[in-house]
Amino acid sequence: MKLIRTLALCASAMLTGHALAQGKTNLSISTGGTGGVYYPLGGGMASILTKHVPTWAVTAEVTGASVDNMKLINAGKTDVGFSMVDTAWEAYMGVDKFKDTKVPARTLMVLYPNRTQVVTVEGTGIKKVRNRLFHFGRDVSSNNAVAAIKKEGFEPATHVHCLAFGATFPEGQRKYPIIGLGSGASFHGRRFVPCLSSRNDDERSLDLTWCGGAWTWNGDCRFLGVQEVSDA
Repeated sequence: MKLIRTLALCASAMLTGHALAQGKTNLSISTGGTGGVYYPLGGGMASILTKHVPTWAVTAEVTGASVDNMKLINAGKTDVGFSMVDTAWEAYMGVDKFKDTKVPARTLMVLYPNRTQVVTVEGTGIKKVRNRLFHFGRDVSSNNAVAAIKKEGFEPATHVHCLAFGATFPEGQRKYPIIGLGSGASFHGRRFVPCLSSRNDDERSLDLTWCGGAWTWNGDCRFLGVQEVSDA
């Protein structure tokens, strides 16, 4: 399964920089390794900003890329960082590698789509990941939807699965909301889960939707399930 993600440029919620004696503000852009794309791209940005914004002195820093950049932003050790969109989402939500702390980052721009290969090791018997959209045609709770998905031998999709599905089948979310109940995050005791949707014919999005309490999903919703299969 090919996963298309996007590269985002993120910044701390308070982009202040460090004042220099010459009256300029020193800003750092955290990129990646010198052998990758992030570093020359960040270096080019730093050069252009320094040249055309008289009050800025911008430098590109070599880092371990997405995860490290989000941690550097959170620690206040950098001002702007490159990140894959799913890593930035996980950091902002405080899940997975960032479960101990949420990063108050803000997305500045989306730079380009990036294709990632999902692989496994020999001996697992896994040949591919199968997707299935579950439609119940009635109002249903999250717990009942998860139970029905698992009864069919599937697992509820995470935000990563939703991103991959949306990139591969973009027309689906233009027809109906597609919910991923396999991951989520809590704000002030309220649980939110990823939802593929469309605001118009040109704009598709991955949103966060509240699903707590006695919430039920209406009959128009689809629920994405995934299954690892060994047959070719």
